[in-house]
Order: sequence, then C-alpha cells, then structure tokens
Amino acid sequence: MVVERMELLSMAKKLVDHYGLDHQILKLKEENLELGAELKVYDGEITFKLIDEMADELFLLTQVALKVPEIKARVMFKAKRQMHRMRNEQSSLKLRDGILIDHYAGAVVEGAHGFME
Repeated sequence: MVVERMELLSMAKKLVDHYGLDHQILKLKEENLELGAELKVYDGEITFKLIDEMADELFLLTQVALKVPEIKARVMFKAKRQMHRMRNEQSSLKLRDGILIDHYAGAVVEGAHGFME
C-alpha cells in the first residue's frame, strides 16, 4: 500500500511537472464540472461513472497540491476543525439523550406516582 501511494505521488508529480500547474488547474475545472454533473444526478447509488469522475478530480487535486504546499496545511486545519465539531456533536448527542432519558424517566415516575395515589 505504501509503495502504491509513493508510485501514485510519483506519477502525479511527473504529470504536473510535464503539463504545468496552470494546465492541470484548467483540467481540474473541466473535471469539476463533470463531477458536479454526476453528483447532480446522484440518487444514493455509487456508479462507475461517479467513481471515475471522483478519481479524475482526486488525481488532479493531488497534482495541484504537490505544487501548492499551502493546500496541505489548509486540509489539516479543516480536518482538525471537523474532528473537533464531531466530538462536540457526540457530546451534545450524549447530553441530549441523557436529558431525554431523564425527562422520560421522570415522567414515568410521576405517572406511576399519580397512578398509585
């Protein structure tokens, strides 16, 4: 797997070096439109065409990221931010579920108490 990743990065570097950053960004614009068209008709099924367009976009993004190192820093920032959001959502859900359970348990106890009187 590591060898394949290195091979993929090596190929991406060779291609962006050969065609140039500007050319590959123009290709990325084209691929972005094609991926957008596939996503527009996405109905929950991962089709070969959708996979193909995602692969095109990802490979071109890889090439561009090799030439624009600031992208990696932004990706890391955004990934960490999303992980933080996810942890907050999980905490919020636990708290919300706990409150719902407490309200339900309280209503049951109150209901039982009222029934027994």
